[in-house]
Amino acid sequence: LTLDQIRRLRTHMLRVTREQDLELSTAALGWVYFEKLIWKGYVVKDNRKLIAGKMQWHILYCCLSDTIELSILDQEFDVFAQLEFSLWVPRHEFMPHFARMFEAIGLYRSYEDYLGNIEFYACKLHA
Repeated sequence: LTLDQIRRLRTHMLRVTREQDLELSTAALGWVYFEKLIWKGYVVKDNRKLIAGKMQWHILYCCLSDTIELSILDQEFDVFAQLEFSLWVPRHEFMPHFARMFEAIGLYRSYEDYLGNIEFYACKLHA
């Protein structure tokens, strides 16, 4: 799996997110999951599009539920097992991806323009 292939997949995911007017943070989270699978060695050249499709599945389900391929559905359990059934992502893993995608779309001047006048992902957990 080359860096160029990974970048093309990220560009494609971002394009689909924009075309379907989907939430950018969801795409960024999907990309974090995909990257974790790459690091675990689960994503290889032969399955990269299928796994990336699985990450987009959650993004596109409502929009394209009639056209999702069965091969993506078949892969779902394996993907979650590789993620160790842990879908929580710490802020330091998520925000760099969100920031890069935010800059790539170039439609907004600031996070506030995109999200409104609220603090994004700034809540703190209380013990």
